[in-house]
Amino acid sequence: MNKFYILALLLFSTVSVAREVDLLASQAIVIAGVGSHSFTFEEISTGETFTIKGGMKYKYKPTIVTAGKYYLKSIDLIFTNFEELNYDKPEDDELFFNIGAGNATYIGDWLIDTEVREVGKANWEIERDFSYKYLKKVSKRNGYLTRYPLTIANEQGKAISISWKEILPVCKLRFAGPPVLWRYIY
Repeated sequence: MNKFYILALLLFSTVSVAREVDLLASQAIVIAGVGSHSFTFEEISTGETFTIKGGMKYKYKPTIVTAGKYYLKSIDLIFTNFEELNYDKPEDDELFFNIGAGNATYIGDWLIDTEVREVGKANWEIERDFSYKYLKKVSKRNGYLTRYPLTIANEQGKAISISWKEILPVCKLRFAGPPVLWRYIY
């Protein structure tokens, strides 16, 4: 038998195993969508930062962070003719959100709407949407997430607890007939 054929058979027959994550007592998992841009968040008391990278490679990739109270620090835009957008630490509590230890925290899908006024100048508007559809896709690609309580972080330091069961479809088993086959129905 050809060595290439055996190698190809071995490569294609391997089963992919979902990555398992064990959090430390002070850690949390952050779930966020950022489109093509990269967003950096800073913890208000320690100054510790984490970045959610943009692009297809990182689209459904959760980030492990230290739990705390965070705000949007900067946005690294994909546009080459614009500089990074930096934000000062806000004094108003409405602009912070809490990420609790031991949780999978969804901080939303961050969207930038631009209106170009002239070359090199634009108006920026940042929106944050919360999508069950996005959470379903993230949890499907990262099965370990459902082991952790899910919270949705809103401004004003509020975190809303939601059960993964409310988002994910209930899986039922059904007998399909001889020979014995079990099929997942969603």
